[in-house]
Amino acid sequence: MPIYVDKCNTSHFMTMEKQHEITKVNVNVGQGVLYNGTEVYHSISKQTQNCKRIVLIVPLYENNKQSFFGSLRECLRNITHKNLSL
Repeated sequence: MPIYVDKCNTSHFMTMEKQHEITKVNVNVGQGVLYNGTEVYHSISKQTQNCKRIVLIVPLYENNKQSFFGSLRECLRNITHKNLSL
């Protein structure tokens, strides 16, 4: 959900489903997109230089079980966050 986007910013949200077709998704400030991030490839196009874009991302999970790699990723993220916050 975009919270703030400079008028000069031309970036946009994109998805690519199993058909390998890239779709540009227009999302206005205050609107959101709900999608299955494990099955739909998604990205943001390149940001316009010297322009700002602030987006709220809320992950939704079906369960709270993590794989070994998920736990490792969370651990490394927490270590990095702790070191960068000092």
